Amino acid sequence: MKILLTSDWFAPSVNGVVVSIMNLYNELKNAGHEVRILTLSDSDKSYIDGDFYFVRSFAVKVYPNVRGTLIITNKVIDALVDWKPDIIHSQCEFFTYSFAYRIARKTGAPLVHTYHTLYEYYTKYVIPNEKLGQMMVGSAMRIRLKNAAAIIAPTLKVKNNLIEHDLNEKIVVIPTGIHLEKYYERIPDERKTEIREKYQIPEDHKILICLGRVAEEKNIQELIQNFKLLIQVYPKVTFLIVGDGPYREDLIRLVEDKGLSDQILFTGMINPAEVRDYYQTADIFISASVSETQGLTYVEAMANGLPEVCRKDEAIDGVVLPGTNGYLFKNSAEFVEYTKRLLVNEDLHRQFSEAAIETSKSFSTYNFGQRVIALYEEVLKNHRPDSNLDRLFDMVQTIKIKGTKILKP
Repeated sequence: MKILLTSDWFAPSVNGVVVSIMNLYNELKNAGHEVRILTLSDSDKSYIDGDFYFVRSFAVKVYPNVRGTLIITNKVIDALVDWKPDIIHSQCEFFTYSFAYRIARKTGAPLVHTYHTLYEYYTKYVIPNEKLGQMMVGSAMRIRLKNAAAIIAPTLKVKNNLIEHDLNEKIVVIPTGIHLEKYYERIPDERKTEIREKYQIPEDHKILICLGRVAEEKNIQELIQNFKLLIQVYPKVTFLIVGDGPYREDLIRLVEDKGLSDQILFTGMINPAEVRDYYQTADIFISASVSETQGLTYVEAMANGLPEVCRKDEAIDGVVLPGTNGYLFKNSAEFVEYTKRLLVNEDLHRQFSEAAIETSKSFSTYNFGQRVIALYEEVLKNHRPDSNLDRLFDMVQTIKIKGTKILKP
């Protein structure tokens, strides 16, 4: 197959969408398919670099690293029309979705879309009124995605959200795959010591970690509140916040106001090659986010052997398994109880760590790629150019792929 992937987000930006796209790109190439990626450049120049097609763009000041374009026609887009993809798979709903739809109309290729982001958690950056923002998101997505032959939701949480937007007839749940092999390799103790010394973490302290974009919707402020309660019953612990983002300075002030600067540490952005080292230096992964569509860091942390204590949320159903590889908390008291339980009981921690590694194996990139390919084949089998496939199938949910373990959504 000739497959075109489109996205507003791309490297050098680092987020779950970019990781998902590159993992899918590699798996499709490994399976022998021709793949191109259409995205926005980080400048006012359009250009082609191998399989990657960049349309000139400008910065959009609503959120860090967001790019936009007002281009309607472009030589890069024309080149992809001439290439004549068999199927187009869009990954963002805004600028490049318009390109994907235009190319689909000109070539007769069906359009598949992955819904990565629950925009209800982000409208506050543009629309202060929360209810108005949610209503506008629902209406916009219903209109925007009506021509998609199928919509991929990475979790049941996303599927249910789309059903609320009356898009329930086309949704297939396919968890995003992650390249995990590098995380299964254990780092030497000397490297852990280096990280501890860099941040002056006492030798007798256990380490809690959250890793990713430091934004308000990640709800790290709740973790800080909970941590203050935790150290009242288990004082020898440090909380490491790894990453950067628009809410970092606000959180630093919150930590200072609570007198926790010695035990809550901010690393800022780290080299992606060092992510494994930070995970494996820690003892427990914690999160209070309820804005995730899937949360790739949850799976990464598990691959590194970390038990997890996370706020209960539909997005991580089937990922964090309470009493097996971690705990799900609903309030501060539960957070303190569950975290302390894993900090004081080494045998329990070891059992959860082993279970976490085993759980992570279900989210391989190969598994992900095979399910998406199966969806493409089914879409193409049912596709009639210039017709709306308003009703699709409920098929990939039950596809059995030989030699792989498929997670039920």
